[in-house]
Amino acid sequence: MASTRNFGEARQITFWFATFLRQQSRKAWLFKLIISGHRFLLMNRKMGGYKMEKQNSIIQASMTSLIGLIVLNWVMIQALFAQVPPNPPGQFGPYIGSTIALAVVSLYLVYFHFRIGYISSIIIGLMCLLSSGPQKFFFELHATELIPVIILGTVFSVTLIICSILALKRRI
Repeated sequence: MASTRNFGEARQITFWFATFLRQQSRKAWLFKLIISGHRFLLMNRKMGGYKMEKQNSIIQASMTSLIGLIVLNWVMIQALFAQVPPNPPGQFGPYIGSTIALAVVSLYLVYFHFRIGYISSIIIGLMCLLSSGPQKFFFELHATELIPVIILGTVFSVTLIICSILALKRRI
């Protein structure tokens, strides 16, 4: 639970994160953050400095869906900036950016079992269903080129919503 965490561990992770952001370039920092964060946790787990607790399968599914939606939205916003067809219209840039920001914050909150993290995850799932849901097959001109985005976005969003509702009911 969140109350059993040691403040020293949180300070160590925060220091690592700040150091990491200073060292990395702005290009592809999200991908490097995910990979390096995994290596950091494994390294400290082997040295005994950071005790990783076994996560519940609902939490694992929620976090995996959140990471999938972050990467999916990151690719969409990069396609918007690069103007690679088929790209989302320009007016959806702030919407996609706010989805990424809320998903990153929610990832932290879900990891530490905060109730507001699951509530924000439900909101993210609904937001991503609007931007990459099955209705795109009927309204999008380039729907045949977007089939992987539509299918993955729908699966990640539905999984996130279901797991977040189950976690709220079980009060994980």
